[in-house]
Amino acid sequence: MAPALAAGRYPLIVGGVAAGEVVVGDLSGSALVCYSAAAPAPVPATTCTNAPASDAVADCTPVRARSGVFNTLPFHVPCADCFAQPGTCGVHVSGHTISVTPVKRRCDCATCGACPPVCRDLPLRCVLPPLRAGTYQVFLNGRVSAPLQVRDDAAGLMCGSGSG
Repeated sequence: MAPALAAGRYPLIVGGVAAGEVVVGDLSGSALVCYSAAAPAPVPATTCTNAPASDAVADCTPVRARSGVFNTLPFHVPCADCFAQPGTCGVHVSGHTISVTPVKRRCDCATCGACPPVCRDLPLRCVLPPLRAGTYQVFLNGRVSAPLQVRDDAAGLMCGSGSG
């Protein structure tokens, strides 16, 4: 139960916006006024766009993976600004060629002010679909990688030399 208010008039604030007033006290002789549900005030739109993260670096050079299961490839953007977020990855498998393109999502807010000049690491994860056993040529962010051996007996994703 809410605490009792002293008689008087109080501003009614909904979502940080003045929506009217509340009258506390003797209402005899007053007409009751009913209002419909409050409608939110228009908020400046946040604009989000997805774009290939051409500045993403692969944390792993995949050389072996288990067949028939999803395998996750880690990437990161070494110097992302404050409005950058992880996006979905573009993964395209055609025959024995796999192209992986990490995507970052950028959301600009018209009323949030300028992004401080910070540099932060932005982790990205790309998931390979279940693959059949075999050897695949992998392109990570447009760059050719080591051949990927997909095997039934592999324990999971294994990285080769030069990986993070």
